[in-house]
Amino acid sequence: MWRSVLRILLVTGLVLGGVYFARPDWFDRLAHDGSERTAPRCELPITYHLGTIGEGFGQQRIEVRAALEDAIAMWQTAVDQRLFRRRRGEGMAVELVYDERQRRAQRLAEANEELSDTKRKLDAQRQDLEDRQQRLNADWESFKANREALRERRQAHHEAVKAWNEGRVERTPERRERLKQTAEGLGRRAKELEQRQQRLNERRQRLEGDREAFQQKINAYNERVAHQHESYNQRSGFRMGEYQQDGGERRIQVYKALGEDELRLVLAHELGHALGIGHVDSPEAIMNPQVTQANSGRSSIGVADRAALIRACGL
Repeated sequence: MWRSVLRILLVTGLVLGGVYFARPDWFDRLAHDGSERTAPRCELPITYHLGTIGEGFGQQRIEVRAALEDAIAMWQTAVDQRLFRRRRGEGMAVELVYDERQRRAQRLAEANEELSDTKRKLDAQRQDLEDRQQRLNADWESFKANREALRERRQAHHEAVKAWNEGRVERTPERRERLKQTAEGLGRRAKELEQRQQRLNERRQRLEGDREAFQQKINAYNERVAHQHESYNQRSGFRMGEYQQDGGERRIQVYKALGEDELRLVLAHELGHALGIGHVDSPEAIMNPQVTQANSGRSSIGVADRAALIRACGL
């Protein structure tokens, strides 16, 4: 989506260090700063009709009409006087023009969704590596505790054998058999621990190999993110919509809109120009020339928008 934020995933966790989030330094522009056309005066009500809709937008006519009505309602609910009226084929045409701007935005949105899916998979793999490392660490600690216990048992057996050899204990057949069995048991335990250590080393080697493979995936992902970041920067500043007026002929054209929220915002912005409203500086205003986190997804105009409407139309 147009509001999506690209996140660069670097190596994280155990072997992965920390997570770094990168954000492209671009904004969608509702207009080129200082060059947007605005109606010379507010003439109410403004007659309009829904014109052509470029097929590439993938929007049904009924969906575009609903977005247009919602955009009109954003202005209308702020005042009592009627601002717009719809007449079939009459007045200001509202059109969706499909060109390279929308095509590029769609391609970037698809690429970003693929990156998001890749990141989700990488996050799952990273978590799996961290879980495996934690289990391996726990098993190593358990192995070392068992090895220490074997060392203490061997030391106790060594003292018992020494006492036997020095004649400090009674040399009975039963005691001799116990010493023999203990020695055999200690030998088996040492072999078990040796095999266990070998298996732990094999797990460690596999984990290191998987880490290296994961790092390669991270590098490839970061390259894709950098390319996507560059593509976003290249697109910054293009106009998403435009209000046009030549004498008595009026027209609103939308060049880029991904999704219902963005289409409503672009339409509301251009309708504001049709009402004779220029750009405002307030970040949450729909008449701000840029799409920001403060005004994206709005379903009502801001305080600055309403003040500008009252001034422009003398309401």
